[in-house]
Amino acid sequence: MEHSENIKKRYVNHSDMKLEKFKKAAYE
Repeated sequence: MEHSENIKKRYVNHSDMKLEKFKKAAYE
């Protein structure tokens, strides 16, 4: 359980980074 939770968190963080980059690119 804990292991999959860590993977999920890592995946969410990765998606957030992609979103931030996308937002920055959209603003520029």
